Amino acid sequence: MHIWIGQFPAAGFDKPGLRTKFPGRPWEEPYPHHVIPLLEDAQMEILRRYEQGEHVPRSDLQEASAVYDAKCFAKQKPLTRCQICYIAHEPLAEVLAQFDTGPGGVVPYPIFEADEVTPIPEKWFLLGLGAQKRSFLPDQSAGFETLVDPTPARAGLYSTYAWVKDDEIACSPAALEGADLWAEHRVHSAFFYSAALGQALVDAGYGEVFGLRRARIVE
Repeated sequence: MHIWIGQFPAAGFDKPGLRTKFPGRPWEEPYPHHVIPLLEDAQMEILRRYEQGEHVPRSDLQEASAVYDAKCFAKQKPLTRCQICYIAHEPLAEVLAQFDTGPGGVVPYPIFEADEVTPIPEKWFLLGLGAQKRSFLPDQSAGFETLVDPTPARAGLYSTYAWVKDDEIACSPAALEGADLWAEHRVHSAFFYSAALGQALVDAGYGEVFGLRRARIVE
């Protein structure tokens, strides 16, 4: 019995060609040399919560995006980081939407042409995420780093390696309950997928997009 573990594509050197509209703020201008502006403290906290798989209300996330570099944006399929959130092109979103991806769901994400008014022809969807579980078994796993050692009063903090191999990560049967896409409490830089969702992504050709590897269920 197994589930899947993976890491979303790194966005550090990405050039999505999109600029963003945050709630209550004017549209950001095109980013010179694709240098994305630093997020403010409140936005950084939202980003931290989102990356840890905590549920962030849709109203706290960016409202929409506009294309300022069409050539760069054309290279972003099927999945890209857009400021705080990940957005998926329609074919990938259709696969994800068949499963429980957490309370944030897979919801339409408005992207406009440079005029900030005309919707682009293609459909994109925001990954709301927001599910967490506590099934990771560090004592029976490999392929991870301990960031903070556990104590009787505090859970440990861990980070999985990008090069983790099949079956190195172990989880308890609690992983089989609830959402098909989730983050593990106190595990950084990884998301987990049910056997069914992971296989559906692999079958549709998206396994490497998410860096999917099998994880063991230990009774």
